[in-house]
Amino acid sequence: MRTSSSIVLVLTALAVGVHCGGALAKVPPCPGGRYLVAGHALAGAAAQPGMDVVDVAGRMVSVASGCDPTKARVRATAAGTKVHALWKSCEGITGKIVMSGMIGDYCRTFTGTFVAKSAHIVTPFLANLSACGDGIWDPDGGEECDAGLGPCGGLCNACSCVGVTTTTVTATTSPTTSVPGGSTTTTPTSPTTSTTGAGGGTTTSTSATPTTTPGSTTTHPAGTTTSSSTMPALPTTTSTSTTLPGPDLVPWDWMSASSAPAGTNTAVQFTVRNVGTATATAPWYDYILFSNDLALGNDTAAAVVQRTTDLAPNSQYTVLTNAAIPKVPPGTYYLFMQTDGSNAVVESNDANNVGSFVQLTVTAPDLIPTAFTAPSSATAGSTISVSYTVKDQGSANAVAPWSDRVVFSTDGTLDAGDTTIGTFAHATSLAVNGTYSATQMVTLPSVAPGTYRLFFQTDDGDAVYEGGQEANNVRGPLTITIN
Repeated sequence: MRTSSSIVLVLTALAVGVHCGGALAKVPPCPGGRYLVAGHALAGAAAQPGMDVVDVAGRMVSVASGCDPTKARVRATAAGTKVHALWKSCEGITGKIVMSGMIGDYCRTFTGTFVAKSAHIVTPFLANLSACGDGIWDPDGGEECDAGLGPCGGLCNACSCVGVTTTTVTATTSPTTSVPGGSTTTTPTSPTTSTTGAGGGTTTSTSATPTTTPGSTTTHPAGTTTSSSTMPALPTTTSTSTTLPGPDLVPWDWMSASSAPAGTNTAVQFTVRNVGTATATAPWYDYILFSNDLALGNDTAAAVVQRTTDLAPNSQYTVLTNAAIPKVPPGTYYLFMQTDGSNAVVESNDANNVGSFVQLTVTAPDLIPTAFTAPSSATAGSTISVSYTVKDQGSANAVAPWSDRVVFSTDGTLDAGDTTIGTFAHATSLAVNGTYSATQMVTLPSVAPGTYRLFFQTDDGDAVYEGGQEANNVRGPLTITIN
């Protein structure tokens, strides 16, 4: 995919902000571009197999599969650029069509929904900004090729087809020349070498006159002197660059959510195409790889899908599956799609089996007790009332069930020697920034009079994965005097 240097400069400005006169300048909307929708067409027929295009040009928005440019509401927000477009009709669809969404991730992704109620269409989509090197060939965006995709295969450099060199050497025979005295001499002309290069190559010609005549013969019939020189014909040689025979599997396009909670499954969809000249013989395996950086190696297989059907040249298949996100701390990670990951298929080109990455924000809940109260004194063996409040201050919902507990301690340290005096099941999931409160009755142990401590702990059994943030699950100690 192609991007201009001006877009890169705008993206950089959006990432770092611009200070003017000591104040943060207003962030402009994303500059727009061609956002490629993988897997399906939003309206009508796709511009090319397995891909549609949402084109954002300033405040004009169009959809390649059938919605002409229309003026849209485009507004910059702290979270990204909001886009709201309305059509009275699109190709094959009558009645109002609405597309709304958000351009984010430094203007590289467009997440939205395409709705045509009259046609019973409600289609969510994830689109990526067309960019050179993203592994998706976008010919309508000006790309001659991308990452081995396109008519020139491996002869692709910066999304342009580079020189296919042809060298031809030929030999011709000049006309017969009569020489006084009756001799006839035939002289081969100089060989000509022509070099042509595709994509702006040059043409040069060189000549050389032979100084010797190998294989010459002389005959002298009676009364006549005739001299003739015979030179072996120079060979004609042509070298051309050709596509190697065989299948060639490439990730044609793919998509996933931009964020997912750690330790859960997230849906991914990918398309694999055979751009080679022979059928790819099954079986083979396709992988979704989870990585903590942009370099392949030592990554986790988040999904493995077996392909059990052969794939003919210029054919493709699409798979919708779940990728298992590992239990990792919250942060930025990456997903890669690799077809034929175990190299089961002998291909003409194995270098293009890995598609472009998808940046994934991994989230996690973070349960924390924000309040805990209990009486300051009580009688040994008596029942007391305790109250507590728990909040999810993380970036993902806390999925129930889990349990909370109240602990009686002889000192100020919560450890294995303390006594749990109440355990309470929590059966309702908790949204981000949500809270719940409860009042429970607990019975104190029969201990000697003195000063003791009470602790409250949420998710005491670690049923909720919190991305390594479990250290704040405890509140206390509260001091209680036993009479």
